[in-house]
Amino acid sequence: MVSKVMRTGVLALFAVFALLSGLARLAEAQDCGPQWLPGEGMPGTIPSLNSVTSWDPDGDGPRTPVLVVISGSTFNAQGVEINRVGTYDPATGVWSQLGAPLNGIPGEAFVGKNGELFLSGEFTSDGVSTLNRIARWDGTAWKPLGAGLTWNARGGFVLPNGELIISGSFTTVGSPQVTSFAKWTGSEWIQLSNAAGANSFRPQLLAGNSLENLYALGELITPNNSSLGQAVAKWNGSSWDVLSNIGFDT
Repeated sequence: MVSKVMRTGVLALFAVFALLSGLARLAEAQDCGPQWLPGEGMPGTIPSLNSVTSWDPDGDGPRTPVLVVISGSTFNAQGVEINRVGTYDPATGVWSQLGAPLNGIPGEAFVGKNGELFLSGEFTSDGVSTLNRIARWDGTAWKPLGAGLTWNARGGFVLPNGELIISGSFTTVGSPQVTSFAKWTGSEWIQLSNAAGANSFRPQLLAGNSLENLYALGELITPNNSSLGQAVAKWNGSSWDVLSNIGFDT
């Protein structure tokens, strides 16, 4: 069975492949309808790409959005060396390194409508700041979110007020500790409920970009800490309603 993570990774890989092959030319009308056409190609190495995300650095300002490209290693794009996190500007065709190189593999980028950019992954530092698997871009450098996480977030989104919601198998570093489902207010981590009736739910992948319409795929746990396998649940504002208990892979 193909997981949602795999499907998401495949879609991201195709999107970045199209990006690195040049901007797609408009398809001429044909009997078979719209189709992908070969790009012009770009010189450089073939990277191990993790994700691509559209990001508007100045929110509603005049600047056009760029693409944040995340890689598991250093790659060369049109003669520009990108160390794990870079941007590509479709308006100018310019590649740029984003921030100092991280010491671990980045995984997910979470963007807000007002220009916020957060990054999660297996990194702990950029050589300047201790980041511990979660960071925010302040316009010039990556900055920590509190003391960070024990493991990287797998799902997340940014609220309209700039607060960050994340999910995953993490615990925050330091005290007080929060786990699995949390909100960064800009100055501290706040625990969001993992309750799911008599059980608990540890969300991993999130579907939605608001707390008013949020679904998740995660693990259902009994009160004695036994796993009931994977489940799909919906956030009701204060806890999780389990919609389907998938169970275990066979």
